[in-house]
Amino acid sequence: MVNCCTFILLLSVLLCACTNQNIECPAVLPLEAEMDSFTDGKLFLPEQKRPGEKYQIAVVFSGEYWEFFENLKAAVKGFSAIGWGRDITIPNTISTGYDLIKYLSQVDFSNYIAFSPQLFFDLEWGQKTMDVPAEADVILAYGGIAGQLLYDNADRYGIPILIDAVTDCFRLGLTQTVSDSGKNMVSCKIDVNQFKRQIELFHTLTGFTNLGIVYGDDEYGHTYSAVRDIKQMAEVLNFCIIEDTSVREYASDDTVPLYLSALERVARQADAVYIGASAAVTEYDNMHDISEVLVSCRVPSFSLEGSKRVKEGILFGLGSSAFIRSGIYTAKKTAMVLHGILPRTLPQEFENIKTFAVNLDTAERIGFTIPFELLLGADEIYPQPVPYIQE
Repeated sequence: MVNCCTFILLLSVLLCACTNQNIECPAVLPLEAEMDSFTDGKLFLPEQKRPGEKYQIAVVFSGEYWEFFENLKAAVKGFSAIGWGRDITIPNTISTGYDLIKYLSQVDFSNYIAFSPQLFFDLEWGQKTMDVPAEADVILAYGGIAGQLLYDNADRYGIPILIDAVTDCFRLGLTQTVSDSGKNMVSCKIDVNQFKRQIELFHTLTGFTNLGIVYGDDEYGHTYSAVRDIKQMAEVLNFCIIEDTSVREYASDDTVPLYLSALERVARQADAVYIGASAAVTEYDNMHDISEVLVSCRVPSFSLEGSKRVKEGILFGLGSSAFIRSGIYTAKKTAMVLHGILPRTLPQEFENIKTFAVNLDTAERIGFTIPFELLLGADEIYPQPVPYIQE
């Protein structure tokens, strides 16, 4: 195996201009090219609600979660890309939905749309009711809890609702078909095969024959660990599933210990492990412990949540460039709604291209050989290579 230091040296020669925390190869089209995914460009042209008056955008989070924040931040960048907002730099110190909304309300972001703290709602992973002020012109809802609450009350609210960042809209009853939400004021973002593509990519990268998964045997566990898609892909790619469901999908004193024990049992039997968004993964800051279990078992891993977890020690995941395309998609749909298009008639299907992130330190620790040509195709590489400086 070529060691990590050699990899870093070779990558530094080729990618010496990179100065960010990670390396981002051009795996997606430029933002301008994304403008062609809908047919009528006139529906994206910015306009004020009335002369001197901005459209009001409400935002609802199921709970504070990094993925919701990244999707919202991407939507803000998407508004800038299609001309509805100015190109602003969001400070790195901002990491929550509320703080982002507060920041947007204080800067000169747009002449056409406005965000305000009064129109930001955090359901804290369980709130079942909420009142949306009548001045809201569109609602951006992130996550299954927010999606279900708003979908069930869509007729009562009478406000266009765009649902995003939901693992399985079908399982949660947020749409009737891929193209029809079933409710006039609702449109979802649906990537039907996103997790199947992840499993296919992971299989291509590692060639596993036994895939390990850990999840709670309830609605949350099945949905947020993509169990249905994994089982379908097992038939397509002819691999076996090693599973353990003796975990909790809610916060308690033994949520993490149960998960780590189950993960170790699975990792010692499987030749690859897929890390879903189980409660022990998303609700606790314990990725170091999870990564150490996988390393001790010398097993390659792939995270459903993407490059954030790769940076924290998981071997593979999707690259963060997916958020760029998602943000433009959301901005376009919002613009169309503000132009008077009925949400139910908007396209719901969204497909990200295959990108991936890799952690070289983890690869070296488990003895996993990564072909150099594969690294050149990676969207993000951790840790950051030291730039090569030619004397």
